[in-house]
Amino acid sequence: MLNKLKEVTGGDKKQMQLHIDSYIDGMTGRVNSLRNALEQENYQGIGNIVMKAKPHFMTMGFDDLYRLANHVERSVNKIYSKDMVKEHTRDLINDLEASIEKVKRVKL
Repeated sequence: MLNKLKEVTGGDKKQMQLHIDSYIDGMTGRVNSLRNALEQENYQGIGNIVMKAKPHFMTMGFDDLYRLANHVERSVNKIYSKDMVKEHTRDLINDLEASIEKVKRVKL
């Protein structure tokens, strides 16, 4: 994770900290939004939230999270089955929460 962030920021610790703080705040809000959209079965909303979050996963170097987000987005757009969308969204929420905790532990 830090390697990608260093690459994006040129190793500037102030910029890195700004990205870290932004990620924690933004993703915490997105987790809550995803939960609400999931409860309301708002699949288009889930797709929109995920689409807006994906660039942040790349910036932070969370490639697996980016791939899962792509999968959720494809599932929503094709609506393979509501159960599949719900399952993948729950997985994404769990992984997002884990990534937030990981980023909180970063020491620059």
